Amino acid sequence: MEVQELYNSQLLLAAEMSNKLERTEVSCIYLLFHRINICLIALTHSRLDFLVQLQKKLEETEHSLFDLEEKHRQANATIKEKEFLISNLLKSGKKKHSLLFCYLDIVNFTTENLY
Repeated sequence: MEVQELYNSQLLLAAEMSNKLERTEVSCIYLLFHRINICLIALTHSRLDFLVQLQKKLEETEHSLFDLEEKHRQANATIKEKEFLISNLLKSGKKKHSLLFCYLDIVNFTTENLY
């Protein structure tokens, strides 16, 4: 029976080792799965951070664009005001110029007729 006992103990030991190996494989798979999840979470957070930064930059760019558009509108309004003023000055200058020539014509006419 010694051989039988030895055989039985070997079977029991093999079963225990198989069980331990199975648990170790399960533990390794679990650890690997856990590490992959951690990496995926980190990657997701990294991408989310990138997207948040990208969104902030987009909003800053939109604000800059709105500011530039407002400055462009103000510049156009200023240009129109100045064009209007210059036009009026030119018109009034022509009128003054015309009035001056009328006056000079009258003065010349009068002085020519006096002599």
